[in-house]
Amino acid sequence: MQIDLDNPLCLDFIPRLELNGKTMLTSHGCSVVFNPCLPDGVINEAEAKWALEHYDLDTSYGWMIFRAAFPWTSKRRPEIKALSLTMEQQSCRVPGPHFKAHAPGDSFSFLHPVSGKKYTLTVQELEQQTISEKRYGSDRWFYPTHFTAMSYTLSPEPDSDVTICDCAEGDKPLEIAPCSDRYAPEARYCLYRHYRRSGRSNRNRVWRQLKRKTSCSLFLSTL
Repeated sequence: MQIDLDNPLCLDFIPRLELNGKTMLTSHGCSVVFNPCLPDGVINEAEAKWALEHYDLDTSYGWMIFRAAFPWTSKRRPEIKALSLTMEQQSCRVPGPHFKAHAPGDSFSFLHPVSGKKYTLTVQELEQQTISEKRYGSDRWFYPTHFTAMSYTLSPEPDSDVTICDCAEGDKPLEIAPCSDRYAPEARYCLYRHYRRSGRSNRNRVWRQLKRKTSCSLFLSTL
């Protein structure tokens, strides 16, 4: 996540086109990226080099070329009287500090990495739970069934979404019956740890191995 935030060629925006005062909707789009710091074949695809040659762009710079299609809203092409394009940056996740929770009542204070506002997270409930094996319905794989559920509160109420993620990966499923299809995909499922915000219905699921004492990370949304 931090690598994407530090990468100047990792852009995530929504193009908005207005024609004669009316907003046009995109039907599809595509993009290519050229990074002069990396050798050809690593990340610089042939399409990116073709695009740079077509627009006569300097290959000593990094480029991200994005194309979006805006179909006409009518059967006939209208007369263009006014045309404006806006590129809206989408919100992104910003990694926050790590913390450990051992029992209900534990609290952790942190500063928002962008606004600098101080928040306090307090653990309300922390309990081990299980999931029925019948829920997965797989004869080939044995999936982990134990997880830890945590309810917590944040004070004061945050203006943006705050997500908690475990720093450790969970258990991987065990193959109990080999698959005869060699082209079948491999399973990459692991047990999740369940975090629940007290007083709210939204729930954030993250991965964690039962009985493993590891730290958690905060992720915050910002524009």
